[in-house]
Amino acid sequence: MPEIRYTDCDAGSKRRVGDSLGEVAERHVVLTDGFTILAMNGDTPVGLVAVYEESLPAPLADTREGFINIIEVAREYRRQGIGRRLAGMAIDRCRSRGLLQVRAWSSLDKAEAIAMWKALGFALCPATEHPRGQEVRGYFVACRLYRSIHGNA
Repeated sequence: MPEIRYTDCDAGSKRRVGDSLGEVAERHVVLTDGFTILAMNGDTPVGLVAVYEESLPAPLADTREGFINIIEVAREYRRQGIGRRLAGMAIDRCRSRGLLQVRAWSSLDKAEAIAMWKALGFALCPATEHPRGQEVRGYFVACRLYRSIHGNA
């Protein structure tokens, strides 16, 4: 099993994301208003998680959350815990920044991702999106990051 290291993505490593994980992954890298964490095998990105930080709409505009824009692991590196580790690192980073929650969207064809969100303790809400006018069924997932005044998560 290769030794995987985890590092923040910067403008210099963004192009390598496209070369190894594809144009869609490169396009979803977040460098401002959030962060991207890479899983690296040597100098090659083999996975990433990209998170936007944003404010909720009124009346909660002073409340911020993280939205996982993409989580991707190269096919030959899947089922090794890399996606779970990336998601956990993203959750920890959002928690350390004082964000209320982390959310994401997974379409039904991403069965492995949906199972991962469930295993990580995310709430799952069935939903239908309509990108480019096409119906896509899936789940919005969310994980609250801080304790309430009653001590409940």
